Amino acid sequence: MKWLIVAGLLLSLAGCGGGDGGATQEAAPPSVNATGVWNGVIPSVNQANSQVPETSSSSVSITLNQSGASLSGNYFASTGAFGDIAGTISGNNIDVTIALTRESCSGTLTGTGVINKPVTGHATMEFHVSGFSTCGGNEDDIAYLTQVAVPPLSHP
Repeated sequence: MKWLIVAGLLLSLAGCGGGDGGATQEAAPPSVNATGVWNGVIPSVNQANSQVPETSSSSVSITLNQSGASLSGNYFASTGAFGDIAGTISGNNIDVTIALTRESCSGTLTGTGVINKPVTGHATMEFHVSGFSTCGGNEDDIAYLTQVAVPPLSHP
């Protein structure tokens, strides 16, 4: 009888914590559609070697295409930076890499954003961009974007 109790305890312990301890939690599915054109402003640019004066603002435009949790698109800033976007969306959070492709303004930026989709009106996003570009130097800015164009819904 003691043997059955010990075997039962061993079996119940084997079922506990069966993971490898290093497993990652799966990302939440997208809760918003990020597809569209997002325009906005970085209120001030503070880079010492930027082509834009410290007290000015910089316009930003992002075009995003979403397929499931994958994002792709384009980035343009009035500083002269533009490039290709690749990333993911989880819930209402986006994470992207921006590869600046202009010869006079190259570099790699990372961007994270939180999309707020109100019941009525346009969606907004607080978009944090950081990294290094040859036209802006070390960048660490927040852009406030509004979704100004959304593709029409397709009908089956």
